[in-house]
Amino acid sequence: MNADISIVAPEEVPPPSATGTARRRRGRRPMSTSERLWLVAVAVGAAVGSVVTSDAAPTGTAWADVVWRALPALLLVAAAPRARRWSVAVAACVALAAASGLWRLPAGVAVVLAVWLMARSRHRVVAGVSAGLTAVSLFHLGVPGPSGLETAVGVVAVLPVVASAYRLLRSSTRRRVLAVAGGVIAVLVVVGAAGAAGSLLGVRPVEDAVAATRRAVAAAQDGDGAKAAAEFRRARAAFEDAEGSAGAWWTMGGRIVPVLGTNLRAVQHTVALGADLTRSGATLSSEVDFDRVQRPDGGVDLATLASFRRPVGSSARVLERAEGVLDELDSPWLLAPLRSRLSELGGEVEDLRSQSDAAELGIEHLPAMLGADGPRRYLFLLGNPAELRDLGGHLGNWAEVVVDNGRVHRETVGGPRDLEVEGGAPDAGLRADFPASLVEMNPVRFPHNWGASPDLPTVTRLASQLFHERTGRQIDGVVYADTEAFAALLALTGPVDVPNAPQPMRLDSSNASDFLTRGQYVTFPDDRIGDPAVQDVIQHVLDRVGSTALPGPRRLSELFWPLTHDGHFQMDTLHEEDRPLLERFGLRGAVPAPNGGDLLGVLNRNAGPNKIDSFLRREVVTDVVWDPSDGHVQSTVRVTLHNDAPAEGLPQVVIGNKAGYAPGTNVTDIVVLTPFQLKSVNVSGVVTPSHPLLEGKLWRHSVRVAVPAGGSTTAIFQLQGQVAAGNRYRMDYVGQPLVNDSDVKVTVTATSGETRLQGKGPGAEAPATADLDGEADTSTSWRLLR
Repeated sequence: MNADISIVAPEEVPPPSATGTARRRRGRRPMSTSERLWLVAVAVGAAVGSVVTSDAAPTGTAWADVVWRALPALLLVAAAPRARRWSVAVAACVALAAASGLWRLPAGVAVVLAVWLMARSRHRVVAGVSAGLTAVSLFHLGVPGPSGLETAVGVVAVLPVVASAYRLLRSSTRRRVLAVAGGVIAVLVVVGAAGAAGSLLGVRPVEDAVAATRRAVAAAQDGDGAKAAAEFRRARAAFEDAEGSAGAWWTMGGRIVPVLGTNLRAVQHTVALGADLTRSGATLSSEVDFDRVQRPDGGVDLATLASFRRPVGSSARVLERAEGVLDELDSPWLLAPLRSRLSELGGEVEDLRSQSDAAELGIEHLPAMLGADGPRRYLFLLGNPAELRDLGGHLGNWAEVVVDNGRVHRETVGGPRDLEVEGGAPDAGLRADFPASLVEMNPVRFPHNWGASPDLPTVTRLASQLFHERTGRQIDGVVYADTEAFAALLALTGPVDVPNAPQPMRLDSSNASDFLTRGQYVTFPDDRIGDPAVQDVIQHVLDRVGSTALPGPRRLSELFWPLTHDGHFQMDTLHEEDRPLLERFGLRGAVPAPNGGDLLGVLNRNAGPNKIDSFLRREVVTDVVWDPSDGHVQSTVRVTLHNDAPAEGLPQVVIGNKAGYAPGTNVTDIVVLTPFQLKSVNVSGVVTPSHPLLEGKLWRHSVRVAVPAGGSTTAIFQLQGQVAAGNRYRMDYVGQPLVNDSDVKVTVTATSGETRLQGKGPGAEAPATADLDGEADTSTSWRLLR
């Protein structure tokens, strides 16, 4: 059998990979018009949602940030219908895992839609909706870690979707996509390089400007206004040079590049800010010289002070704007070196703003306090902490001073006996208006007890009322000054001789405090000689204060700010409009209300009576156990007193007592001021009766102890109470100025979690312990770490 055999050429078979791709492409039907419209709507909605709900600012330029927030949403929605379904699901799962709070809800819906797509649907619009919800959620991630980590997580989520969609595009489409992407990247690189170059060119001028600014500030603080103005002008020129480089037109394109744009904007704004600040500083230095307000013959030139109102106010506004600009520049996109520099600048601006606000407040309120609107009469209460009272020391002397149109005139100097009311009843009508702990000291009969309250406004009201009843004159305010403050006055007026001393004696700022707390009682065993001598010294010094040209604000601040901080020098008036200035400078000495927080005051009251407290040292250790959930507090306050007084060799007025104890024994009342109730108190391990007294919102828990010469005694107060629930524990400490430093430690331990002193980092010891100055009023707070 014959058969025709023919050879047929085999059909060309494409490679397997190409075949698979071709089949995948042939398996996708063309997108309908309605699907395209729906996807456009979804993309627009996702872009709008990302723009409106997110505050991401990768460039720091508003319109560019809107574009960069919208682009990821548009890209993801455009890619999802063309991408593998698993990639859409992966993106949604990453968003669900990393999103914060309620933003997990749209991510969860996106996951459900993506899983449904993988199981049984090829609906492109559903893929777009899932991608849109994912995009919005990715702008609200809550991933802890370094700056940029959340952005990296977002890129990881989006990248598989985009890569998958790109792989499935036709070759011609991919070429077009690459061309567009390459062009965009090239433009960003070019404009970014230009912006970076402009910033680098401005580095040297900025360094010169900063150095000149610091020299200007130092000169201004030294009172050299001419040098300060010259350095400010030099700094301004350097800043303007840097501004010309960093702000040139050819650098502006860099503002649209993510990360670079934020840093470039920060540099440009900081340079412009520096130019404004130095311009203002130059004006201020040339027009304001506070040394000119001091009259050569004493007092203050109020007209010159008033002329400073405009330049000082203008400077305050510039600094206020500067703080606002620096707050706006804060961004997680800033590079670490720039962030550090901005933080330093922010601290300096904050300090300058504080000084400027204080100067503005002083110019506004000080003239009235110095008699611009009529004479002001002040009562100086001179306290001696050798015999302690709540405010500081018992009142050894007083002086009446009148200030009229900036001039200071001393009228009267006297001792406590000059204000006594013989036979005055202990309450004398005071009980309804003043704390019982003050009234029980019978201030009517014993004016040296007027300081038996730690609250200076209370003492001011009492002194005003009793001084008027005794003299018929109305005072406007009270100045409390102890021996340390009096020594500071001698630094201004120069030394003074002590009259009637057995040997020639001259007091100056180095020996005055020791003489007044100890030496006077040895030099003048007979107070009939000693009291007039001390009174004569005080009168002489106050006369000099009124007739001597005082130094400028910086020198006064150096002398009196530490004293004010520690309560050695305080002032309050009966004029409410004076209070902002007094409180700003920490002069008013008011005991704050607890207002949901804790308050602790540890005070001593001499019960000898004698002058032995110049030998007293005090240590306070407080342990607080705090339940943040309900605010319950258990507090242990341990007060240890050390008595360094000798048992002999000093006059009885110093080491004697009327309580029957051996010479050198310090008999004193320990007072704990707190909003908490007392559970118990023991002294040297023995449970001891206490004297609790509720005054307003605060308890005064007191116990009397006798500390032998050279010995120590410890009193332990167990307290319990309530503060506001929450993650922050706040305590106000009420100090008492002593002759010797007082150490105070406060430890707060939470029943759940760990505490840190507010503002302290992870390196702080736990439980957090605060070391406080026992003389100074202090506000401290702790935060809870869970």
